Amino acid sequence: MHYGSIHTHYPTRFKGVFSQRKDRYEPFIATARQTLASAPIPAVLQPWYHSMVTANPQPSFILLPLIFLAVADESGGITSAHEEYLPVLMLAMEACALMDDTVDRTRMRSDRPTFPETFGDVSSVPMLAALLGVIFQETQRIDSRILGDLAQLFTLLGSLELWEYHHRYPSDSQTLALWLDHRYAQVTPAVTYAFNAALLLNQQPPIPPHVAQSFAEIFQDVDDIVNIQEQRQLVGEHDDLKMGMVTHPLLVSMAAPAVRSGLIDLWAVYRSLQFLPRHELTSQVRRMDALAPLQATYQSVHSIIEQIGIPATLEKIHQDAASCVEAVPAELKQLMGELVAAFIDRIAHSEILYAQVGGR
Repeated sequence: MHYGSIHTHYPTRFKGVFSQRKDRYEPFIATARQTLASAPIPAVLQPWYHSMVTANPQPSFILLPLIFLAVADESGGITSAHEEYLPVLMLAMEACALMDDTVDRTRMRSDRPTFPETFGDVSSVPMLAALLGVIFQETQRIDSRILGDLAQLFTLLGSLELWEYHHRYPSDSQTLALWLDHRYAQVTPAVTYAFNAALLLNQQPPIPPHVAQSFAEIFQDVDDIVNIQEQRQLVGEHDDLKMGMVTHPLLVSMAAPAVRSGLIDLWAVYRSLQFLPRHELTSQVRRMDALAPLQATYQSVHSIIEQIGIPATLEKIHQDAASCVEAVPAELKQLMGELVAAFIDRIAHSEILYAQVGGR
C-alpha cells in the first residue's frame, strides 16, 4: 500500500549544538525515516504504523537520536553501523512516546493528535507489542550487544510508568521522595541506551552510569520547568500539577506552607478525575478549570513554584551540568558541554527566568 512521500521537521526549540549540526544530521534523520517506511512490520499493521511513524513529520523524542549521532561523531565517527541502527533507535523512541502519551493521556504531540488520542488507549497495548517485536528483532540482527541496554530501557520504563500512574497525588513524605527518584529513573535508561549504542558501535567503552543519570536529570528538570513556564496544557498536554505528578520544582516549593495547603485543596478535587476515560478526563479538567476559587488556589501555588521551585531547579541543573562535563571521558567533554548548554538555553530564553536567576 502506498502512503505518499515522507516529510521531516527538524526540531527547532532546542538551539546550540542541535541547530549548529542541523545540516550534517538532518540527512541521516531523513534517510532513517525512509528506512522506517519500509520496516519489516506485518502488512496488517501498516495503517496504524503509518499514522504513528511515517506520517508524523516530527519524530518523537528526536533529541536522543540526534545525541546518538553526535556521540558517534565525537567517538570515532558516524559509521555505516550507526546509519543502519539509527532507524531502530528512532523506532524505540516512538515506542517510549507511545507509552508516555498513553499513561499521561496526552492529546497532542508536535502539533498533531497522539496515537492513543486517535485510536484509543486500548490500541496502544498491541501497537507497543508490535513495535517492540520489530525493535528487538532488528537490534539482534544489527548488533546484539545493544540488547542489554535496550531491554533495561523498556523493563524499567514500563515498570515506572505503571507505578507512576497508580501513585499520583501522593500524600505521604516517603512516596513524595520516591516520586522524584522514579521520575529521573524513567529517563536514565533511555539516555544510557542512546549514548552506549553510539559508543559500542565505535568499539568504545560505555558512558559512566553517574554521567547518564546526571544528564537524564537535566533532561527531565528542563522539561518540567518548560511545562511550568509555557503552560503546555494549551497545546494538548496535561498540567503536571493538576495531574498529581511530583517534579523537582514542586518538591522544593513544598517548604512553603501555602504550597502544602494549596496542594491539598487542589489534589482533593483533581484526584477524583485520574481514572476517567480519556475524553471524560479532558472535559472534566476543563470544568474544574472554570471554578474561580479552585483556579485562584492553583494560580497561587503556581506563582510560588515559579518564585521558589524554578530557581532552585535551575541551580540543580547547573550543578548536574558541571558534574556531567567533569566526569565524561575526555573525548566527549566538549560535546557534553555543548549538549548541556543547549538544554539550559531551552529555558534561559525566558525573561521571567532570567530575572529570577540574575540573568545567568
